[in-house]
Amino acid sequence: MGVHGLILRVQARLAWSLAGIWVCAALSSPAFAQAGESPEGFSGLDSSLSQGPTSQQESEARLTYQRLLRRRDSALIQYNYIIPGKRTPSRREEAFRQYYPHPKDWAPRFFQVHQDFPGTQAAGRSLVWIVRHWKNSDLDMESRGILLKEYLRQPFLYEICHSLERAHQPRGQQDLLFLFQHSPVDLVKAHACQSLCELGMDVLQTKGGDVLRKNIEQYVQLLDARFSAILISNQAGAAWAARYRLELDHLSLGQKVLDWSGPDLDGTVRSLKDTRGSVVLLYFWKSSSRPARLALPHVRSLANKYAGKPFQVFGISADLNASKAKRWQDALQVKFPNWHVPSTAETRGVWGVQSWPRFYVLSPKGRILAARAPWGEAKLAVQHAMDDIARNAVIDAPIPSPNDGPVITNGDENSGPPGSKPNKPIPAAKEKALPKGPKPKGPLRRSDSR
Repeated sequence: MGVHGLILRVQARLAWSLAGIWVCAALSSPAFAQAGESPEGFSGLDSSLSQGPTSQQESEARLTYQRLLRRRDSALIQYNYIIPGKRTPSRREEAFRQYYPHPKDWAPRFFQVHQDFPGTQAAGRSLVWIVRHWKNSDLDMESRGILLKEYLRQPFLYEICHSLERAHQPRGQQDLLFLFQHSPVDLVKAHACQSLCELGMDVLQTKGGDVLRKNIEQYVQLLDARFSAILISNQAGAAWAARYRLELDHLSLGQKVLDWSGPDLDGTVRSLKDTRGSVVLLYFWKSSSRPARLALPHVRSLANKYAGKPFQVFGISADLNASKAKRWQDALQVKFPNWHVPSTAETRGVWGVQSWPRFYVLSPKGRILAARAPWGEAKLAVQHAMDDIARNAVIDAPIPSPNDGPVITNGDENSGPPGSKPNKPIPAAKEKALPKGPKPKGPLRRSDSR
């Protein structure tokens, strides 16, 4: 090897060394931690942590928190890489126990960040991670209390509003009210207001009530007036207010449903106006949803049970592709009509359906009896509505008055319903001999001698 080749080898080694140093520096930078975060993490997670000068404790807390996030993301990537190779359910369950980074195992590590670096931004972020990923646990309750007490002025508290909305009642609602009333940050107040509206709408769909409706209307008015320009889950507060007003007017219990119309998967134009006088079951489904496919036989059995009666079933497919929904309908031989409404449009924005299957039950006058209900509640609502129709039919039937004579007369060929056989006269009953019994004792009375 000549001198020229030796110089090339030295230059190559120097280039690889410089590249390694650059990669290590990039991996340890806050920007990489923010950009390489998994979907389970938070958007813009470390933007506030890297702004401005930080003390030594803040810097150590930030590095510890970022290192912990990267370790869990690596564990999640390893789990997602290993689990497809497990063919049997038993091996998948074993791999789940061995490789899945369960929040109950990682929440104590994030809580340790708060204990080691109390009062820092990274400690608050660690508590937010616990609230978002491990709901309704003892550590979650403790983290909530610390956040509402020590980090009330921090803008990142908006990230726990959705978790508080899904938490058990009434603790989640109390914490949301506390955030809405005491937080000085408008971003946090807007998210808390939207979560309170969402929580109230869920309760209103099952229980109803005028007082609850008025409270929701007040929060909706605040969303429209005060937080109209603030983005809440990639949607402005004014858009959320318009959606909730639509639900209050047309998609809550007792309200008249929207006049929905459009072509079904077979091309026939259908409208909900044409169903007046019948109980209607709206079945929201998606071909990729296994629970929606499992609910189909139950919907069929209910339709067969009330065949020939004022009862109709309409399906609403949330598939993004209409041809896929049509193939699913033909393969399973679905007889009732189905509309196609993509899940990114009306099923979420108008009907408020975000999971499948969900059901709406409409009365013969077009009013909502059950909204966004699971199968059990929807079936019960249909049964009650059909029972009411049968009861009203019996009550509304004409009752003959005494002056109209007997309903059925003997010997009259024209009596009875049309097409029935003429009634034959009933022969006189023969007197039957009384069975012989013991002779009565004592004198005979008038009743005995008869």
